[in-house]
Amino acid sequence: MIKFKHTLAICLLTLFAVSPVLAEPDYITDRDIRVSIEQAGTTLINDGTAVDNAEFIAQLERESADIAPPPEGSLTNEGQDIYEQAADSVIVVAGLYLCGRCDNYHANSATGFIATEDGIAVTNYHVIDNAKNATLVARTRDGRVVPVLEVLAANKADDVALIRLGGDEPYTPLPIARDAKVGQRVHTISHPSGRYYCYSCGEVARFFMGHNHGQHNIKRIQITAPFAKGSSGGPILNDAGQVIAIVTTTDSVYYNTENGQQKNLQMTFYNTVPYESILKLFGKAVD
Repeated sequence: MIKFKHTLAICLLTLFAVSPVLAEPDYITDRDIRVSIEQAGTTLINDGTAVDNAEFIAQLERESADIAPPPEGSLTNEGQDIYEQAADSVIVVAGLYLCGRCDNYHANSATGFIATEDGIAVTNYHVIDNAKNATLVARTRDGRVVPVLEVLAANKADDVALIRLGGDEPYTPLPIARDAKVGQRVHTISHPSGRYYCYSCGEVARFFMGHNHGQHNIKRIQITAPFAKGSSGGPILNDAGQVIAIVTTTDSVYYNTENGQQKNLQMTFYNTVPYESILKLFGKAVD
């Protein structure tokens, strides 16, 4: 009995000696993030810092920016903690609007990512092309809310846009990939329906030629990592933390249609805009 107690004591001491202390998870309060965007955004509107949304709509005609694309680079060692290393570069892109029932500005949230230290970011064309917005703002993971200053370049068919953010502090960019392949593991961080900084993962399912706004033969990548409305513009990352694409649309397949209603959902495809469509907006040749 004494020997058993001695052995048990040694085992317990060993367990506590080698067991790592787990860090407390970062519990996200979605309402606090939304309210911070609405309050800070309202201040930007009231002090004249925010840019009128009509200017953004007009700037969507810009086809390319006369700037060099960011270097390919690598965010992290392969497979190493993608979320924690990439999340600081993911932003909330929010349209502020008046609902007509009160005098308060509300936020309609989408997603984007930082491409350069000086505040060039990437999101979807359709995120900007919304006439009901009064302006656009962006929120970083650490809580900074800054105005969107201009649309640098955009492509409606590709559904991608480069925007410039305000703010005095440098940003943390994500590298943009120069290739991708079917079967490759991918990760995404986005804000589906106001569920901020949500992670999912999957694989590249296929490359295909799609259509959008009457344009055909538009390059797209389908992935199996789930996303939803609010994820628009979110980065799709490979294991090296490079952006291979951004979120655009979903496409659901149903088994049959009854009385005009689709029935028996079988599969949902998650469509993304490939890295090539992002890089060509920068205008200058890719290294």
